[in-house]
Amino acid sequence: MQIIVSDSGVILEEADRFDGFKIVSGLEIEEVEGKLAGSVGYADGQDNFFIRREWIVSQAPAAGQAGWQQNFEKMINYAASHGWVDSETGAIRAHVERPEA
Repeated sequence: MQIIVSDSGVILEEADRFDGFKIVSGLEIEEVEGKLAGSVGYADGQDNFFIRREWIVSQAPAAGQAGWQQNFEKMINYAASHGWVDSETGAIRAHVERPEA
């Protein structure tokens, strides 16, 4: 999964890929934070962001399907085993990558 953050907004792409989770943006970190603030997610203070599960589910076309939900839970469990899930909110940590030129 990847979250695309641009001047036009925030979109979830590759919602059926569970082998990676990242933010792709050419914006400055402060701008990314502004775009994600609120219902999408929040900064972790180290140039990474936590993305809310509820937002991911609301943006994934196949979220209502059992197979998608099972794979999503596996991805979350893997992330949690590495400390990439906020224990208070359940949000999932994502790093920021710059788009390929």
